[in-house]
Amino acid sequence: MVALDITNLHFAYDDGPNILGPINIKIPRRGITAILGPSGCGKSTLLRLVAGLRKPRSGHITHAFSPSELGFVFQDPTLLDWASVRDNMMLPITLGGAVSRGKRDSGDEILRQLGLDGFQDYLPHQLSGGMRMRLSLARALIAQPKLLLLDEPFAALDEIIRNRLDEDLRTLVTTQAMTALFVTHSVSESVFLADRILVMSRRPGVITTSIDIDGPTVRDINWRESDAFRRYCRDLFSQLEDVS
Repeated sequence: MVALDITNLHFAYDDGPNILGPINIKIPRRGITAILGPSGCGKSTLLRLVAGLRKPRSGHITHAFSPSELGFVFQDPTLLDWASVRDNMMLPITLGGAVSRGKRDSGDEILRQLGLDGFQDYLPHQLSGGMRMRLSLARALIAQPKLLLLDEPFAALDEIIRNRLDEDLRTLVTTQAMTALFVTHSVSESVFLADRILVMSRRPGVITTSIDIDGPTVRDINWRESDAFRRYCRDLFSQLEDVS
């Protein structure tokens, strides 16, 4: 079961040199696939091509899902400063019409799962950086996406908060049977989150390695401290040294 089939994909700005490609990958349904690579290799560009926010120079991206079944979490929370936590979260729904009581209840449950229960009426400036990123994730989840794209959403956060959000994300994707594509330049984050890791080379970015992570479905500090986790990290560091 394939969620995305990317064939001979290339990208460049106008008539410039290739920034990305050729990319040939199949992303399986369900679970998290991480895209790992050095800064500037085209990881975020690839995610935007998948989302339809940019057009390829050549090649094809075949989706198993419709555009309405896609959610995107950017590096910056991009929240409405004047809107409450609940209104920011419900924005994708309100843009399509009235919000039902059922959707409102679903939204409150998502906030609870992400540790934002009790903050529904707060404004973004009253939240910490980690809470704003949780809200950005909640906004992507409220539409119940089948494909969730995440562009280094936790990169600017301190390590403790980042680890907690990684655990939350892993749990949500697993329990809701979503397909997630997660861009990161953190080796440890990719090993913690992903069922599969795609390693990209420096520009023009290509996929050099695909690694399946044989870890537990539910992951916590025990996984981070395991010998297997450390072995995967060592192998990936070596892979990145070869392509950077």
